[in-house]
Amino acid sequence: MVAKEVIDQPNVNLESLKQDPRTGKLLETGCKVGRLFELNYLHILDNKMDTPSFPNDRFIQTLLCVVELKSFQIPYQQIFQAYVEASSYDIALFICKTTQDMVLLLLYVDDMIITRDDVASVEELKQSLSQKFEMKDLGGLSYFLGLEVISSDDGYLLSQVKYASDLVSKTELNDSKSVSTPLEPNVKLTFMDGSPLFDPTRYWQLVGSLVYLTTTHPDIAYAVHMVSQFMAAPCSTHYVAVLLIIRYVKGILFHGLHFSANFSPVLRAYFDADWAGDPSDHKSTTGYCLFLCNPLIS
Repeated sequence: MVAKEVIDQPNVNLESLKQDPRTGKLLETGCKVGRLFELNYLHILDNKMDTPSFPNDRFIQTLLCVVELKSFQIPYQQIFQAYVEASSYDIALFICKTTQDMVLLLLYVDDMIITRDDVASVEELKQSLSQKFEMKDLGGLSYFLGLEVISSDDGYLLSQVKYASDLVSKTELNDSKSVSTPLEPNVKLTFMDGSPLFDPTRYWQLVGSLVYLTTTHPDIAYAVHMVSQFMAAPCSTHYVAVLLIIRYVKGILFHGLHFSANFSPVLRAYFDADWAGDPSDHKSTTGYCLFLCNPLIS
């Protein structure tokens, strides 16, 4: 509770808190930072990043305590960047580089994945971060945000069995017969199909769940793309199409992406487009697919 003694004061110097040896309470000294840190804390961090003494652990810990006590909406990724380098390609990816190695860390709120060929480097990073943040090591990766990871000598299998099963149960399609295709052949959905849904909330929820399911089921990507076009004003026919996709998912619950342990990381990309194939506005639809060696990843 680093910040409890000073939270109600109008101005607080967050980096100059010292402990009174007689009472054990925190005392403030030096210039004031004040409550404006809620809006300006990033500016404070940026100004300190170039100094050899930053990051100051007490400063970061105090800031996080104040954030928790006052429920300020501050992205923790920005705090985390004080300790590891953020990737310019993905805001959730952090990189820890050394002269001989590089460790990758994927962060989502308070869950993270750390990976590297060298186990010693991973352990070193975990020990370093555990000294600055309260952390718990959950061991080898097996489940992360609905993604199930099965490792073997042959490689890794990524799937979403539980996530997909819950989606089928949510739509009460457990007793329905599965289908062999996610879309009816030669069917072109339009904005005028069927009658408008009285409450499109359920449609939005199901389509959103299907979008996330394409992470390990790229075979439904095109069908999900089709029903995603009608999020603004879905109709009954579009909802039936969503249920058809879920019935297809019911038949492929245990499918996933397998990444072999013995493959060369060759990336292949394919692209194609139809010609004015949309019956609503005669626009062309483009498509692409990316393969990492053999697995289809996007």
